[in-house]
Amino acid sequence: MKIRLLLAGLLAAAPVYAFDYNDYSRALTQRCPARHADEIPPGELADRLDSFVASLPAADRDRLLKEADIEHACADVEAGASCQNFAQIEAAHKLKLLPRLIEALCAG
Repeated sequence: MKIRLLLAGLLAAAPVYAFDYNDYSRALTQRCPARHADEIPPGELADRLDSFVASLPAADRDRLLKEADIEHACADVEAGASCQNFAQIEAAHKLKLLPRLIEALCAG
């Protein structure tokens, strides 16, 4: 009984994770069928994300970078762009910038 209550408490305290990478992948594939999210190498995706972020108005750029919080989100990651990419894509989703990001990725 105590374990069940502890588990229920932990689950209740866990943040709700609304972002699903598959939603991003489907949206990208639907918008530009020639590009598949899983086929964009992490380094290239990082470059495209950097270009997208740089193209945003200052207020949106600041909100996205704050929401992505890459230093905190990827603190335990030693190398690789995937964590940073995911953090920025998730932040774009939370800030309702995902359609603009998809458009930019398709144009690139």
